[in-house]
Formats: sequence, structure tokens, C-alpha cells
Amino acid sequence: MRIMALTFLMAFLPGCFVPIGDANIMPYHKDEKRRMGLFKASTPEAQYDLAMTFCCEDVERRDYEVASRWFCQAAKGGYTKAAARLGDLFRSDKPPHLEAGKLPDNDILAYAWYSIGARWKDIESIRAKAEMDKKMTIPQIQAASVYVERFPDTPCVVSEF
Repeated sequence: MRIMALTFLMAFLPGCFVPIGDANIMPYHKDEKRRMGLFKASTPEAQYDLAMTFCCEDVERRDYEVASRWFCQAAKGGYTKAAARLGDLFRSDKPPHLEAGKLPDNDILAYAWYSIGARWKDIESIRAKAEMDKKMTIPQIQAASVYVERFPDTPCVVSEF
């Protein structure tokens, strides 16, 4: 009986002390793990937060490729603000906090993402879409509507352009 108990303890207890998931990364603060891309973004809101870190918050770790991928996942998950941020990444007259030379200029795709956000009643998307309405041509708007109809297969990763 003692041998069975000892065998049980040796077989099953060591597994109780093995770090699970990313527990072996504990020296980092949660925000630092998020910035390093180690934080598992399992909800659209968390994906958006992670994208904001790579896009707009941390200048040292700015990576628009990574940001666009996380914004894309968040938008496809239904997070309305992510659609507006994707529009910001693609428009030709970018907001001042974005580095214009490192991002593609594609007003058609920007307009499409603002249109998707506007469908979801996102205020920022509605405003940006109305602003772009003034400078878009009818053929450009029609091309953007094709992207909107293709959602969630609308292109959204910076490196694809």
C-alpha cells in the first residue's frame, strides 16, 4: 500500500509545481508582457489594447505591422473602435500621431473601414467617413463598398499593401 501511495505522489505531484502557460514569465509586469506581445489577447477589447500599444502608445516598440494585425482581429471580433483605427492607418492624410512615411496610403480601404465602423454606430468612424465623403469620388466610394461587402475578409494588414 505504501508503495502505491509513493508511486502516486511521485507520478502526480511533480506536475503540480510545473509552471502553466506563461507563468514562467512572471518577472514582467502585466503591462510589460502586453507590450512585449506575450499577453494573450483573447477578447476583441484586449486585442485592441494590444494594437494601441504597438501603434500609438509606446514609441520604442512601434510596429504598424503588428498593430494592424491586432486591430484586424479586434475589428473582426466586432470591436467598433478597431475599425476606426484601421481607417486611420490607411488614409492618406493620417492623424499626427502616426508616422506617414511608414504606412500605406489607401483612401479606398480607409473609407471601407470607416464605413464598417459607421455601420456599427462608432462615432469616430462616422465622423471620419463624413470627412472623407468630401474628397472621395464616386468610383472610389463604389470600390470601398466592395471591401465593405466582403467583411470580414476586408484587407487590414499593413504589409499587404
